[in-house]
Amino acid sequence: MSPEKIIQNKITEEINLIPEENRQELYELIRSFRTNLKQKKSDSDRIMEFAGSWLDISDEDFNDFGEEIEQRRQVSASRRFEF
Repeated sequence: MSPEKIIQNKITEEINLIPEENRQELYELIRSFRTNLKQKKSDSDRIMEFAGSWLDISDEDFNDFGEEIEQRRQVSASRRFEF
């Protein structure tokens, strides 16, 4: 028996142990979990649209950009502790 089939059987066994009156809640939980998986996939697809965006930037501009980001982070962090 394949590992996937073993897991599927274990899940089925666990579901059968849940009282009938609680199965709607379980269904909603499973559906929510599956929907969240779809959302995560679409989020990563959107992020990957930016892959390669930095290929046409010069090394000098890239380094300048990195330094500016670091400076902004330091300023932002120092402001958090001024209260």
